[in-house]
This record gives sequence, structure tokens and C-alpha cells, in this order.
Amino acid sequence: MSRFQNLSVGLIVATALVAATFVYIAMTRKPTAAMPADEVPPVIDFDSPDLDFENRSLSPDDMRRIGGEQKVLGYLRMPPNTTDDDLQLLRGLTVTSLSLSYSKVRGPGLIHLAEVHGIRYLSLAWTNLDDEGLAYLPGMDTVRTLLLSGTGITDAGVKTLFSNRFSQVEEVCMQNTSIGDQTIEVLRNMKQLTSLNVYHTNVSDAALGTVEEMSESRVFACGLSRVSPAGVARLTTKIPHLKVDYGD
Repeated sequence: MSRFQNLSVGLIVATALVAATFVYIAMTRKPTAAMPADEVPPVIDFDSPDLDFENRSLSPDDMRRIGGEQKVLGYLRMPPNTTDDDLQLLRGLTVTSLSLSYSKVRGPGLIHLAEVHGIRYLSLAWTNLDDEGLAYLPGMDTVRTLLLSGTGITDAGVKTLFSNRFSQVEEVCMQNTSIGDQTIEVLRNMKQLTSLNVYHTNVSDAALGTVEEMSESRVFACGLSRVSPAGVARLTTKIPHLKVDYGD
């Protein structure tokens, strides 16, 4: 057999082996599950008394549909793409609970909340708010619960905020911030305050004497702060009715 014939036979055999290999792979490979179609987000009922956009960004047109004169909402959680400019769309709205948590709000747009009526619960937690931005927040006598956790506020911002505003607030949460003992001193005269969360802050044993004077307090969360176990023990002995949350 000539060299050319040997080469041809070799190519035929090689081709057959490759083909057989592909057939084997095709027969033994496990079928791949079909990729699920993208879920279609549910239609938004903007006439609902409760609107929660925690995991949903809105287009500018949809954002404008949230607010409106004479509109009354029980709960409104703004979408994560909410900016300061978007807050002007809430003017004239009446809402009991308003959350701007995890939004892109930095502060200047908060001035528009002066024209939002009836807010009793206000969350600005985990936003880009700092002392400068906090200064834009207008006083609202209706607010009873104020959440500022995870923001960039300090003692200085708290002093400005509560110097002549939010005198009726009952619950304040400032965990995971840079506040310290001076904040406790600022809150000393807030007679309505019953719950204070300073978890994971710079509040220390030095502030506990002031906490003792806050006679209406019922809950004091101070875990992962600079408050010591000994300080907690003294505090609970002096104020038996105070529930101290010192958990990790």
C-alpha cells in the first residue's frame, strides 16, 4: 500500500474516532436546565395605602406617581434609587410611616419633608446622611420614631438636630454611627424618650449617669459600644424597670 493510501486510511480512522467521541459525549451528558425567563415585576398599584419599593427601582414617571396632593398613605418605603431631588415629589402627601432607608439621599432634599404631613415613623437609616445633610431635616412634631442607624452622623449633628426639634420623639435608633457620650447629654431633657439604641457606637460608661436621669426610658440598647458589663450591672440595679440590651 502506498504512502498516500496509508495517510488516507489514517485520516478516515481519525475522523471516525472523533465522530464517535462526539456521539458518546452527546449521549452521556446530563441535559442542561433551560434558563428561566426573567420574572416580570408585578404591576404597581399606586392607589394602595401602603407602598413598599424596598427592592425595586422606579423610573422618573413612576416616581412622580407616588406623591400627590390629598393623597394619604399608611406606609411608604421609597425605592433605593431615590435621590434628594425626588423628595420634592412627596410634598402635599400625608403618610404615617416613611422610610428612606438604603436610598441615595444625602440631605438637601430633606427640606421637602416639611410639606409632608402626619409622619410618625421616619427612617433615614443606612443612607449617605452626615452632619451637614442632617441639618436640612426640618422639625416635625408628629414624629415619634426616628431611625438614623448606619449614617455618618456624629455628636455635633445630633446636638444641632435635637436642640429645638423633635421634642416629642419617643424612640431613637442611632446604632452603627460615630456618636458618643455627648449625644446622651443632648438627649437628657427629652422627656418623651422611652427607647434609645446606641448599639455599636462610642457611648461609654461615662454617659450612664445621664441615662439614669432619663426617667421615662424603658429600653436602652448598648451592645458593642464602650459601655462595660459592670456599667450595665450598675444601671440595671439603679433602674430596675429599664430593659438593657447588651447582646452582641
